[in-house]
Amino acid sequence: VSKLKNKKANITNEINFEEPKFLKDEIKISSARKGTLMHLILQNISEKENYTIEKITKLINSFVEKEIITQKEAESINTNKIYNFTQSDIFKELQKAKKIYREQPFYINVPAKLIYEQETEEKILVQGIIDLYYITENDEIVLLDYKTDFLENNNENILKEKYEQQLQLYKFAIEHAMKKKIDKIYIYSTFLDRSIKIL
Repeated sequence: VSKLKNKKANITNEINFEEPKFLKDEIKISSARKGTLMHLILQNISEKENYTIEKITKLINSFVEKEIITQKEAESINTNKIYNFTQSDIFKELQKAKKIYREQPFYINVPAKLIYEQETEEKILVQGIIDLYYITENDEIVLLDYKTDFLENNNENILKEKYEQQLQLYKFAIEHAMKKKIDKIYIYSTFLDRSIKIL
């Protein structure tokens, strides 16, 4: 009997079984996961489409069919929030944009003083992924970052303070890559259903 038990233990240790889908569906979806799901849909919204709630639901369901997300996760996505983004001025500007860059990874050496409040000539390697930036029909470069944070008292300054440094790094990376200055920076808050101008 002990030999059989040991054999079973070895099999369990050596093989990683994927969690059954029905167990995944039972797990409560965290706020962080909801934010990730919102990002997923926003990154896959097409500027060539004129969206309705039905079209957004269809897009979300396509991720369920591809088994990228579960049905329960799909149901946790607020379609009204996505729809409101597609009705925003930012989205209208995206529809006319000359060029759009989504989820752009970057690796860049930046001055350490951009991150640490010390006067130093040292540089540090930074890596990240930029949600979105685009070139408008007027040749302006606009950086847009999606944020899904809950904001107490609808206080947009919380976002500005929390993400200012991150956006400065993104700005530095884009300007370094494109050899041009960024003209505008926005945070799009899904909680507030609007964009917040940072630059």
